[in-house]
Amino acid sequence: MNKTHKNIDDYNNVIDFFLTEESIPKEEKPRCAILTGGPGSGKTTYRKENLPKEYAVIDANEIFMKIRPNKEAKYEDFKEVVNEIGLAMTERAIKEKRNFVIEISGGTDETDLLHLALSRLDHYQIEVHPIFCDIKDAYVRHHKATVEDPDYLSSYYTENTHIIWVVSAILKLFL
Repeated sequence: MNKTHKNIDDYNNVIDFFLTEESIPKEEKPRCAILTGGPGSGKTTYRKENLPKEYAVIDANEIFMKIRPNKEAKYEDFKEVVNEIGLAMTERAIKEKRNFVIEISGGTDETDLLHLALSRLDHYQIEVHPIFCDIKDAYVRHHKATVEDPDYLSSYYTENTHIIWVVSAILKLFL
């Protein structure tokens, strides 16, 4: 997929990659997990260790990693495509009543809007997972990731995107 050619089949293939069969709850209510914590607190690590398959991952960086043509590609160059895929994926996840997870730092006006919008999902079980760690450990972990991992993109930079996707999907589907 290149950023100048928007092929709906390519978009759907990416969406299908993230919306696995495991994200469809068998009997219980679908769940929305919100992982919240400061930069470097361990949200992604927690997600990968505790929510590996039963939740569709709604995450701009994960989408970018899937569509980028090479390791030198920059997120900013693919932001529009990532947004289109992310919004379509979020809408489909909610419409199909799938479990999904997002990562946010929290504590902003946007997170208040997210909580308000999520209240419209009365058929969902909303789970908030606060992720805590020592601030010095978080700083060291975040700094190390930003310096050593060229693929690292903090939820600090993507949380508003994730919130917009969820709020927009809820508005489109339920209002």
